[in-house]
Amino acid sequence: MKRKLAVCCCILMSLLLVAACALAEGWKCPSCGAQNEGNFCSNCGEKKPEKKQKFDGTDISNIRFSLEDNGDVVVTWDDMSDSSSYIVAYEAAYDTGYWDGIKERKFALEYMIPGETYTVYVNNGSSEASETYTVPIRIFTDYSTKKEIKLNETRFSISEVNRDKTKQYEFQVHYPQLRNSRLYKAKLVVKTPLGYSGHVTIWRNYELERGYDYYRHSFSIYDFFEDMKSDFDKVPTGRYTFEFYFDGRLYDDFSFTVVD
Repeated sequence: MKRKLAVCCCILMSLLLVAACALAEGWKCPSCGAQNEGNFCSNCGEKKPEKKQKFDGTDISNIRFSLEDNGDVVVTWDDMSDSSSYIVAYEAAYDTGYWDGIKERKFALEYMIPGETYTVYVNNGSSEASETYTVPIRIFTDYSTKKEIKLNETRFSISEVNRDKTKQYEFQVHYPQLRNSRLYKAKLVVKTPLGYSGHVTIWRNYELERGYDYYRHSFSIYDFFEDMKSDFDKVPTGRYTFEFYFDGRLYDDFSFTVVD
């Protein structure tokens, strides 16, 4: 268990730093998901994708969406030109995504936030179509007791955090004693005073082990604030909410306050 906790601690903050959005001055690597500002991915070396172009063709049509059991949103489309390679991109209030080299007429979008509305674009190099989609909010009902997430503090001062940048805090995921271990796809979403952050953390295999009743994740609030600055230029003050999902279903949420 200690080994798993240590691994989860590392994963949480590394993913908070890299997993989610490409903003006006940044971009998300389509290969590894890392957030970047230069022309090449700082994590895997992938070249920055070209900016989305405007297309006049009308070959692509009938863009549709389905919500998978694990919470992924799968986008599917028709194409009269029978192209062999596609680009899929999306835009939301503070979130963008871009993927190219897609060989099928469907693609799984795993970083979408439940409750958020996206404009999704599909193009084949000569034709483009778009459609809006609001991700449904589902509630976790596998069990109803002892499901809880929380931080060990509920108020964070930006000035105090800047004075002690190395201080670690604790994020806990509580669950009831289980007869058998359970495996989920987990997602951590951050709602700020200005709206949802584009930084989304994904665990593709999050195991709730029998014999235990919570996981403990340590992370740096200073690094978290740096992520928020990349989304909003500065750290918004006010009420924040962590939303935690298992297989796209809301498990629990926890609110805290950020002050100057």
